[in-house]
Order: sequence, then structure tokens, then C-alpha cells
Amino acid sequence: MNRMPPVHAETAYVFRHALLRDAAYSLQLPERRRALHMLAFQVLQEITGPAPALTPLEVNTRVAAPAHPATALAFDMAGHLRAAQADVSLRLPYLQLAAGHASANFDFVAARELWLEYAATCPAVQRGPATYRAGMAVLRGGHLHDAATLLEQATVTARKTGDIACEAACLAGQSRVLTGLGRLADSATAAEQSLELSRRSHDHHGETMALLVLGSLELHAGHRAEADAWFEQAATMARAVGDRHSECAAYTNRASALIYMGQVNEAEQQLELGQATLADVNDDQLRLGLMMNRAALHGAKGDTHEAINQYAEAITFARKRGDRASEAICTNNIADEHHRAGRLEHAREMFVRTLQLARETGQSLLELHVLICLAEVSSKAGDSHDTLQFADAALSLARALDSAMHTGMALAWRAVGMVASGHPEAARADWHDAADLFRRSKLSPGGVADAMRQACAKAGVPPFDEGDT
Repeated sequence: MNRMPPVHAETAYVFRHALLRDAAYSLQLPERRRALHMLAFQVLQEITGPAPALTPLEVNTRVAAPAHPATALAFDMAGHLRAAQADVSLRLPYLQLAAGHASANFDFVAARELWLEYAATCPAVQRGPATYRAGMAVLRGGHLHDAATLLEQATVTARKTGDIACEAACLAGQSRVLTGLGRLADSATAAEQSLELSRRSHDHHGETMALLVLGSLELHAGHRAEADAWFEQAATMARAVGDRHSECAAYTNRASALIYMGQVNEAEQQLELGQATLADVNDDQLRLGLMMNRAALHGAKGDTHEAINQYAEAITFARKRGDRASEAICTNNIADEHHRAGRLEHAREMFVRTLQLARETGQSLLELHVLICLAEVSSKAGDSHDTLQFADAALSLARALDSAMHTGMALAWRAVGMVASGHPEAARADWHDAADLFRRSKLSPGGVADAMRQACAKAGVPPFDEGDT
């Protein structure tokens, strides 16, 4: 590495206060300011050596860019070139290096801005992949609405330039975001389009990613066996093409589906395969997924204490990465563990915390799940007022998201709250509507049926028609 050339008193200024520095800077003529910024860049380049090579952006490339002496200074160097109004060809390599460095260090806000600046100045063929990276950085930071906008923009750009691989990746990313926002029908459309494009272009990596997204969509919809089938297809495809990253993701997601289906031993096997594969890819996002599933596995085995401890470790890991979306999910899972253990006050506290995080990160589907859980916890605690309040909020959101399953659960818990508050006749219509939605969704009402029987018994009213549950 080159050493900085000596700086002489005649050509350097040292300011005792930032205000003095800023005042002196503001007094410079625009041409002089540009010259100063170019000089600052040149001094830094003397330290870091020749400019980094500009790497073509490909959405399916996960290989880390080679280390460069300018990596840590690339953000400042790009800023000086911008202020100096230097030629774009000189600025682009530093923007790319700075954006990759920001993402690798979980500074997703900076990564978003750098990739968008890159997209605004790079050749047209690179704008789709650059905007895609901005959207995925925002998604990793947990800001779903912003991610949805950016990924939609990237999709349009990729379509205009004929970049089918980028368009497929953008649609898969959109599907992930739309699932989090609770727009399951739109999510399914995007995932199916991604799969079709990947197959048409013989993009096996893109096909694997689309299969994973379709599996996640089924899992969110409560269709666990269907989800497992998609994940198994993804794992088979990933192994066939040597895509270790997607293979690890498939094992992790299969474990989730199997845990939900109660197949604990099979889930444990998938997690072991995922852990072995992780050694080849060293990806923090996959590592966090494995941590969360190991915690879930302990919960499924009845070890609530260890499950909560491991979710807490996952929260610490997520916070270090700036991943607030995963923090919200882990907090919810801790609440679920307390709920299953009958610790209602602890469960309520953690669900309220999750509700705050879900709203801050735009995870509407998680918000909806938590509202229904809070209605249930309130009912078990004998608080019919809060049961109705949370159920009403859940019902409004479920209808806005057009989720039949969640609408049914919200109606059912509202009916339980109505019976408990002395309004059994008003509750009957909600209960019948909920039962109809459960039948159409082919889902079990679960514990709400028992709660209704107990509420009716306590209120001294005949139980509702058993055929409606």
C-alpha cells in the first residue's frame, strides 16, 4: 500500500472547530470546491492505489468481490468524486465497492442510497440489477413498503432491457415482500411469473429461488404439506446444479415446514444438512434462519426454556445485522413459547412488543397474526373488552388483506368475546361466518372452538352448533 505524501503547512489547513471548517468551505467558489474535492480524492487514491475493477452486476452472483485497499474508504472517495463532478466512469467502481461494503456490514440505509446512485449513473443494462440490490438491501433491513416499490421499479427496468434473469429475481423478491405485507394472492402471482421466466430461460438458480418462494408462500398460508413439497423440489434442483446457497435455504425452510407438521426427527435431519451446507457458503442470513429453526425445534420438543434462550440469541444476532424484520419474528416466537407454557402476562408483553416491531417494519401479515394472538391471550385472561378490541382490529386488517383464514380467526375470537361480554346472539352470526370460512379454507379452528365451548358454559348459554366448528 502506498503511503500518504507529506503535507506541508503552506498547503494544509487545520481547524479547531467544525463550524470554522464549514464556514471556510462555504466561502470557496464552486470551481475551487470541486478542485478541493478532487484533491482529497487524489490524496486517498495515493493511499489505496489504482481504482478497483468495475464488476458486471448479475443478480445470481453471490461470490464476494475481491478485497481492495479502497474498500473502507470507497464511500468517502465516491463522495469526493461526486462533489468534484468527476467523470461517471471514475465514480462507478467506488460506488459499487462502497455499496457492497455497506451491505456486508449491515448498513442497509447506506447500501440503498449507494445502489440507487449507481443505478442513476451506470449503463442502462446495469440499472435493473443495481435497483434490485437496493430493494434487497431495504428488505434485509425490514422495510417492506420501500422494498416493494424498489423491486417493482427494478422489475420494470429489467423488462425494458430484456434481462430475464434479473426480472425473475425481482419477481421472486417481490413475492417475498408481498407475503410479508399480507398480499398473498399478489405474492403467488409474482412467484409463479418468476418460476415461468426462470424455466423459459433455463435459469436453474432462478428456478430454485422461485420454488423456495412458492414454498414460503404456502407455509404462510398454513398449507404445510404443500410447502414441504416445494422446498423438497428446491433442494433437489439446488443439489443438481451445485447451488449450495439455495440448497442450504431449502433445508432450512423444509425444517420449518416439518416442525409445523410435528415431524421433529425429520426436521432435525434437515437442520443438520443445512448446518453442513452453511460451512460452504458462510451466509449470515442463512445462519440466522438456522438459529431460529433450532430454537423452534426445542419448542416443538417441549423445551420452552431453551427455545426462548435460543430465540434471544437470534435477536441479538439480528440486531447486530440491522435485521429488524427477523427481530420481530423472533420476538413473536418468544411470545408464542410463553403462550403455550401458560405464562399469559409474559406472552402479552412480548406480543405487544412484536406488534410495535411489525408495524414499524411494515409486516402486515405478522401484525395480523399478533392481533389474533392478543385476542386469544386476552380471552384466556378473562378480559372480554380487550378480546373484542384486538379481534376487531384483526378483522379490519384481515379483510383489507383479503385473507379468508385470518378473517375466520378474527370473527371466531370476536364471537368468543361477545359471548363472554353477555351478547351471545350477536356472537352467533360471527361464529357461523367464521365456520364457513374455515371450511372453505380447509383449516381447523384449533383452540378457538374449545374457547367458545368454555365461554358458552360460563355464560350459561347452550353451546353453538357443533357442526359449525
